[in-house]
This record gives sequence, C-alpha cells and structure tokens, in this order.
Amino acid sequence: MWWNMRKRLAWIRNVPFRKLQLRVMLYLLVFGLVPILCTILYFYHQSTSASRDELAFLVNRSQQWVVTQLEMEIRQLEKKTTAINNDVVVQRILGESALPFTTTNSELLSYLHKMIPLWKTGNLQKSDICFSFYVSNTSVCGDSSIVQLEQSLSSSRDHRIDKIMTSNGQVEVIRYIAPLYEIRSDQVQGHLVIIIDLQPLLSRMNILNYPSEIIVSDPTTGKTLFEASDSLFNRTSEYYEEEKSIRVLNSQWVIKTAVVNKAYTMYQTRIIRIVFVYLPLLLLFSLIGAFIFSRILTRPLQYLSSLMKRAELGDLKAYWTYKSSQDIDELGESYNQMLNRLEDVIKQVKIEESLKKEKEFEALQYQLNPHFLYNTLNTIKWVAKIHKTPQISEVVSALVRLLQVSLNKKGDFITVREEVGLVRDYMEIQTFRYGETIQIETIIESLAAQCLVPTMILQPLVENAIIHGLEQSAKEDKRIIIRAWIERDLLFCQVEDNGRGLDQEQLLFLDAKSNKREGIKERLSGIGLKHIREKIRLYYGPDYSMQIFSKPNQGTTIRLSLPIHQSEGSI
Repeated sequence: MWWNMRKRLAWIRNVPFRKLQLRVMLYLLVFGLVPILCTILYFYHQSTSASRDELAFLVNRSQQWVVTQLEMEIRQLEKKTTAINNDVVVQRILGESALPFTTTNSELLSYLHKMIPLWKTGNLQKSDICFSFYVSNTSVCGDSSIVQLEQSLSSSRDHRIDKIMTSNGQVEVIRYIAPLYEIRSDQVQGHLVIIIDLQPLLSRMNILNYPSEIIVSDPTTGKTLFEASDSLFNRTSEYYEEEKSIRVLNSQWVIKTAVVNKAYTMYQTRIIRIVFVYLPLLLLFSLIGAFIFSRILTRPLQYLSSLMKRAELGDLKAYWTYKSSQDIDELGESYNQMLNRLEDVIKQVKIEESLKKEKEFEALQYQLNPHFLYNTLNTIKWVAKIHKTPQISEVVSALVRLLQVSLNKKGDFITVREEVGLVRDYMEIQTFRYGETIQIETIIESLAAQCLVPTMILQPLVENAIIHGLEQSAKEDKRIIIRAWIERDLLFCQVEDNGRGLDQEQLLFLDAKSNKREGIKERLSGIGLKHIREKIRLYYGPDYSMQIFSKPNQGTTIRLSLPIHQSEGSI
C-alpha cells in the first residue's frame, strides 16, 4: 500500500506535471477555486444564523405592521363611536329615552336599523352593531342572533374591549363597548356595542408562506382575544417565537407570533441549490480561463526554450524577437546579450589562438640560433678562464645566464629578487660596452622581493631605457632606478631613467605602437614593450596594465601593476 502510494506520487511529480503550462494551469485552478469554495462553505455555515436573523426581521416587521394597523383601527372605532353618539337621531333617542316610545320613536329606531349596515363599513370587519338604552330598556342590533346584549351594563364612560360567547353559545366574539350619553345633560343613557372580528386583519400577516401563528391576549383579564384553531404554541416541534406589547384603550395587549423552523432553513436550501447549479459552471469557466491564461503565459517561454535549443546546436543568430510581458522581454533581452557576449568570446578565443600560434612559431625561430650560441659562449667562457682573461669570462657568464632564462630553463615565473639579478647580469654586459657611465639603483621592499612575476619582464624595460633614453642623452650622470613595492593589494614594479625623455606626440606614438598586433623586431630577449603589455594581459587579464610617463629632457618612467603572488619559499 505504502509502496503504491510512493509510486503514484513519483508519477505525479515526474511525468505529467513537469510541463510548465500544466503546472501553471493547476496552480491557477487551485489558488482560484479554493478561496471561492472556502467562501461558499463559510457562507453556508453562517447561513443558519443569517437566515434566523432575516426571519426575525421579517416577523418583527410583519408584527409591527399588525400592531400599527390594530392601533389605527382602534382609533377609528373611537372616532366612529363618537360620530354615532353625536348623530342627531341617536341624541334625540337619548333625550327622549325617559318617555314611552311613540310612533315617532319607532321611526327613529327604524332609522337606526337602516344606518347600522353603513356604520359597519371600514378596514376592521364589524360583525354587528348594537344600541342599548337604559331607561326604556330597549336594544337595537343589526343581527340579534349573533349576541344577546346584557340588559344591565355599567354606566362608566370608559371604552373597553372584552370577549363573550355568542347567543347560541358556539363562538366567542370580541366586542367593543362605548358609552352613549346625552350631550345636554352629559349623562350616560346607554351603551354602544360593536362586535369586531380580528381574523381578516391578522390573516394578512403571512410570513414566507410557511406555517405561522398569532395569539392576541389580554394579561389583565387573562383572556385570549384571538387564537388560530391549530396553534403552533402547543406543538412539540421547534418554532421561532416573537412577542410584542400594545396599549389598547386601558388594557395592555400582548401579540405573540410563532413560525416553524422550516421558514429559515429555506435559505440554506436555496444556497445549496445555487451551489450545485453554479459550481459545475464555475469549474468549467475556471478550467477554460486557467488554460487560456497559462497558454498565454507559457507560450513566450516555450519560444525562448526553442531558441536556446537552437543556440545549443550552434546557431548563435537565434535571437529573441518576440514581444511579451515586460519581465519575459527582459529575460529575452538578457538571452540576446548572452548570445552577443558568447559570440564575442568565441571571436576573441580565435584571435588569441591565432596569436598564440604566431608567437610559438616566432619563439621556435628565436630558439634555433640561441641554442647554438649558448653552446659556443660556454666554450668561449672556458677558453677565457684557461687564458686567464677574467673580464671576458664574467661578461660571457652573464650572457649565458640571460640566455638560460631566454630559453625558459627557469620556468615562466621567477621572484622579483631573481628578476633584478637578471637585470644586473644584463647591466654587467652593458658595462663592457658603455663602461661606468650608466649607474643602476634598486629599491625593493622585502615583501615585494618574494612576489612572483613573469620571467624577463623588467630586463626589456631596462634595455629600452638605455637604447631610447640614456644612449642618446648628453648627461654625464646617467641613472636607472628599479623600484618594487606593494600598495592597495597590488604589486608595483617601476623602471625609471633620467634620459632625454619623450614629448607628448612621441609618447602617444610609442603607446600606440606597443598596442599593435604586428610583430616588432626586438633585441637580446626578443621581447619589447608590446610583448610586455601582451604578456600582462594574457597572464592576468585586462585589470592589470603597463603605464608610461615621460617628459622631455627629464626622463621616462614605466610602471607595471600586477597581482600579488607569493613564492612557495616565502610562505
């Protein structure tokens, strides 16, 4: 089991997902869809409380509407009872209530029967309206079968609402009782009773088309004024309940509302339906968008990869010409610069190889004669010793040592101390020619004396100082000073003379001549200024150089800047 899992992971890691486009597409899908799915799940998790809050808001709003309508209807009842009480016919009946009924009174009562249907109109449904006159003990109702009026009612001026049984004892009804008083005597002479029905008003409170229930009760009397026949409050199933108090006349009514829990689970069901309908579409659009975006993103990289493969096969003209985003364009430009540098390096290598072959051929030519000359001079040295001619022997010995170095018998690098010794050998030969007219002085730091330098790098500079500076100078005190010191992590070697010097034009010509590629015929060592500059560049690179300073009739100074390489014996 574990081995199979490892094989599957290795297959996923190595085979199908190694392509950049597929990886980018998968990354986009993962990082794009995961936040959306998490948001959906979080929203679904929060939907229960949100739905309950929404239901509470709807119930509270509907309940507030009912309370407002009920308060408005009670005020309308008060206004209507006042208007009925002030009616001319009603006042006439109340004023004559102490007298026996005459024909005229019968006509007045008939008028009341006709007016009752008109007074029953309004928003709050009125089942019946009844008049009760105390002294004549007479009652007038629109439908006497609904309720049997009490013959003895209190003479209170308060308006009140209560609940009684109908005359047939089958249904309880709500009645509104208001006093009827004669305006002139300001005495209560009867009561007006209006039978009202709350069902039409309360039935308008339909919450989300789900089972809901409303109970209107009067805590002061302990009676329930309105309740549906199938109340949710008596069920064991869960329901949401909201309660609100309302001031009605001199009583405090309580309106309780109940809604089953199914009402707010509707939102969860709706969310689930939306998720299952739109999630496949979201996945499809995300997949298409991720594919298109990954294709747009990786297409320039694939093109750049094909260019690199062409360059790998040797096509150094496979330049990036595609126009894409700024980052990829910068990568393409860097690739183009790399091709240019690579082509320059190849050209430089070819040039250096060609120069190297030329130098090897020249060195071979120069070495043919020195071998014969070296052996001949050794013979002359021993003949001079035999004939006891020490001056000739010393000059020949110095020349032999120079020829040994010229034939690379001491290697490519020697210490500064050894290089200065070769310069003294060279000067010993020149003394045989010029006598003591040229003096040489060396100022070498102890640390600099142990540093390695290319062989025969100072002798050509001394030779150049004698031939081009001191030989043609009219000065009597001809001097060459060799200095070597370490400064700023560099080894400086300097050869200076007090010869005739060079003007600016000659100095520029000499510098240009030493930089040319053509061969120049040199003297003893076969090496001139050009060769010194080339040797420094080939051994150490372009960061190290040879500088020439000169002034007419004051002398010339040549300074070499080299890296510090200590010999093994100095460590």
